[in-house]
Amino acid sequence: MKNSLLWQLEHPLTKEVHYIYGTMHVRNESAYAHIDIACHYLDKVGIYTGEMDLADPVLVGLEQYFLMPTGMTLVTLYGKRKYNRLRKIIKKAYNVNIDGLVDYKPMIVANIIAEKLLTAKHSLSLDHYLWQRASENEAVLLGLESGIDQIYILNKISLNLQKPMLAATAKNVSRYRRKVFKLSNLYADQEITQLYKSTRKSLGKLRKLLLYTRNNKMADRLLEITQAEPSFTAVGAAHLGGKFGILRLMKKSGYKLKPLSHKS
Repeated sequence: MKNSLLWQLEHPLTKEVHYIYGTMHVRNESAYAHIDIACHYLDKVGIYTGEMDLADPVLVGLEQYFLMPTGMTLVTLYGKRKYNRLRKIIKKAYNVNIDGLVDYKPMIVANIIAEKLLTAKHSLSLDHYLWQRASENEAVLLGLESGIDQIYILNKISLNLQKPMLAATAKNVSRYRRKVFKLSNLYADQEITQLYKSTRKSLGKLRKLLLYTRNNKMADRLLEITQAEPSFTAVGAAHLGGKFGILRLMKKSGYKLKPLSHKS
């Protein structure tokens, strides 16, 4: 599989052309590195599909699923001694005070820390920017996943599996920094195969739930969407590559794939 964030998908029967673009869910410069070519093709179509349907009313209440179970906090989860050590390291290394985040699940706090490392250059995350642009184009707006899908995933990840995620940010700060910046650089370089491999490795026991199962479900949804007029789909770049990635699944379904590195 060639390395490219943007791909053309040709329907096996209708020969209708669709586009799929790998995104990052952040606001830094790397996320917007290839925004011009993405928007060039997005502006051509009347159907836009995000990884999530950002207009789904269920998302309004999604934050409640980011929170710890009633009666629990990060302090009770880790114990006061370990929590205090985490708090001190994270404050010094990332300038994030987790005292204000004690009610949030470890996975959510770890994501906040990762985003903090990637200096925000734009007002919107790439996903939200593309959705907004498609909306301004008056495109039909769809999602590969729904708010209910997100809730299901959040509820399936136990606190025991989440504990190491936050602990890893403090265990070896230099290693964690390198990992976050590596993923950002791989994205900017359009290295979707390495991006997939790095993500798969970091997910550990969660790779089936967060990668493989979701890839299959999103590919099935994409097959439905691409039966209609030309469309543009934006999905996290780690879902594109690999043996079980969306691109490979679309190819198995008969679609012709073509990487796009220029405007036409």
